[in-house]
Amino acid sequence: MLSRLSEISFPQRIHIWKHALDLITTAPVFGNGYQAEFIAHIPNSTAVFDSAHNTFLATVRDGVLIGLGLQLLVITFAYRAGLRVLGL
Repeated sequence: MLSRLSEISFPQRIHIWKHALDLITTAPVFGNGYQAEFIAHIPNSTAVFDSAHNTFLATVRDGVLIGLGLQLLVITFAYRAGLRVLGL
């Protein structure tokens, strides 16, 4: 799996992210649903990707702002709990 991820170039990621953004605009209110099907074809290549390769874009694609808000809330709680454990 890691070898496959390391083979992705930055221009390919840009294409994948553009595809994710296109999906976000097709369902801007409710999103596409949790872990909705995602297939990105890279032009002039046989490569096909089934992941947005960006956690935040995938979350917004699936649940729009509510999903992103919940993800950021979880990250915030985890960060604050870590600071409490460290006594900061």
